[in-house]
Amino acid sequence: MRGRVGFDLLIVTDAKPNLRERVDLALSRTSPGRVALLMREPQLSTRELVTLGRALRASADERGALLLVSDRVDVALAIDADGVQLPEHGFAPEVARSMLGAHALIGVSRHQRGSLLEAAARGADYATLSPVHTVPDKAPPLGLDGFARAIAGASVPVYALGGIRSEDVGPLLARGARGISVMRAVLAADDPALATRRLLDALARA
Repeated sequence: MRGRVGFDLLIVTDAKPNLRERVDLALSRTSPGRVALLMREPQLSTRELVTLGRALRASADERGALLLVSDRVDVALAIDADGVQLPEHGFAPEVARSMLGAHALIGVSRHQRGSLLEAAARGADYATLSPVHTVPDKAPPLGLDGFARAIAGASVPVYALGGIRSEDVGPLLARGARGISVMRAVLAADDPALATRRLLDALARA
């Protein structure tokens, strides 16, 4: 099951104006299977999340991207998402698995080695680990070498998150990252299509 985690780039939504349009631009020059989209909009009501999720499901399907939902297992079920990404204090991976079924992807957001390894042991398919670089209102940054130490020996693919730039891609993959995860770097960019393409090109070169 864990071998099914094949995407290189995880794009996280974050309350951007004209989100559907920006997502469509971000996915417009991608190849099927390389990108996953994580819907993370905690400020929205359940009804609003379902409406947005169905729109993003259509965008993801059109470009062969995966659609994941942050935290809300109920919303993931309602919109037929490909899976969920669970926060540090959310459902345990095995609980989400029991609700979503064997074919769902179960990811976790983690910030330190101990909780990362625990989530892997409890059935997570993949993890993001953050922050790599300084991010406002987040924990102290791990840095490239701290990231490498934290994921050493992890049994699941780990995606680097937190202030990631295209020039970080090669060094992070060399240190064991499966791929990268970004928020502002794509959906807040002046040209989301170009920003995505640059990151995917950097991932391909690495």
